[in-house]
Amino acid sequence: MDSPNNQPASQPQNAELALELQLEAARKENLEAQKQLLDLNRQEQAAQHERVLLLADQSWRDALQTGPAFYDAGIIKTLASNEFGLRSDDKGTVTGLVGSKRVPLGDVLNAIATKYPSLVKDKRTLPRSSEPANTVRSKSDLTTIQQKTAYIEQNGLAAYEALPLRSVVTREIKTFADFSRLPIPVKTKLVAEHGLEWVERLSRK
Repeated sequence: MDSPNNQPASQPQNAELALELQLEAARKENLEAQKQLLDLNRQEQAAQHERVLLLADQSWRDALQTGPAFYDAGIIKTLASNEFGLRSDDKGTVTGLVGSKRVPLGDVLNAIATKYPSLVKDKRTLPRSSEPANTVRSKSDLTTIQQKTAYIEQNGLAAYEALPLRSVVTREIKTFADFSRLPIPVKTKLVAEHGLEWVERLSRK
């Protein structure tokens, strides 16, 4: 049995141990709260991303419904992404670059219809104030410094740099197999320039 002389020494030790246990419990509780907060933030970010995607998809549906009547919405989306620098903000609003100016999605679709009228199923839905389609398909189409300068001023330096050196010669594409072997960006551009009917007329042999 402990003597009365040992009791004063043991009491501070017990108090210190109890304090350490309380501190450890508080640390664990704090770590768990931080983990839960991190999980909630991730869930909120995922939910926000999903909302933006849904809103962007709705923007596409609205623009396609009220704008030019195209043959294939999938081709239009690919073409818009490749050539017009599409992006959407945190509200799902989709915009693109026409020349060097960022414009609403509806204006991007009008620009596509103007540049590639063969993709428009109902010609009555073409923009009324549209200019003739841009026939520049490669850098080799711009034979003078004045033409290059005018193209860059109208479409931007990035558009000029994205032009191939030479146009794809469609007469070399005689069969659907020839067409299938082309890179996707080239296929998209050919369809935009010549229409789906041109692809359908290719020999399947």
